[in-house]
Amino acid sequence: MVAGVVVTVINRVSLFFLTFFMILEIEANSSSKTRTIDRLQYIGSSLLIFRLDNYDYPCGENGLQGLEFNQNNLNTWKGPYLRKHHVDGWGQEFVYVYKCSSNEKIYKLYSIGENKVDERGKGDDILYQQKFKW
Repeated sequence: MVAGVVVTVINRVSLFFLTFFMILEIEANSSSKTRTIDRLQYIGSSLLIFRLDNYDYPCGENGLQGLEFNQNNLNTWKGPYLRKHHVDGWGQEFVYVYKCSSNEKIYKLYSIGENKVDERGKGDDILYQQKFKW
């Protein structure tokens, strides 16, 4: 049991640092679209770790702020899962949509894109593809 816990902790730390350093390296010299895609992937990884710890994704009006602060006073919260508030390559906040009451544990995460018009994940919006469905 202890070995399993140690492996889980090592995997979480490794995933966090790998993602963090990938973002630092890419953001040093990249386009707004590339930075946006990289940040979406980073937030997606943070959402996955949050889900593993708390058995659900962040709920409520505050959305992604649930990755930074334990706003719902969850006993299983081990964050912060994000160290700072992230915006896309054009300085806009990401859109995070998750129906907490749904049995389908699927969220929508996207940038409204260069035209800064929310097209609900369509048009020039950049949609993060959730890789794990529960």
